[in-house]
Amino acid sequence: MEARLTEFLLSIGEDPKKLAVWQENPDNLLDATNLTPAEKAIIKSGNSSTIGTAIAEELYQSPELLAEAFITILPLQLWLTRPPQI
Repeated sequence: MEARLTEFLLSIGEDPKKLAVWQENPDNLLDATNLTPAEKAIIKSGNSSTIGTAIAEELYQSPELLAEAFITILPLQLWLTRPPQI
């Protein structure tokens, strides 16, 4: 099992330019990925439980990403599901 969803979220969290593209037009960024339609639907759902479950399943298969995911994805996941009010 590839960790495509986790890798995608890590890339957004680690690349300010990619995060800016995400904020401007998430569909364009998603269309440029190798994510499956199901993985894209998980992200688009905005459901933190669904996203968290998908990440956990991937990390179970790819534990080498665990530390990086813990540091980067949890704050990003919170932001994606509950963006700050400006």
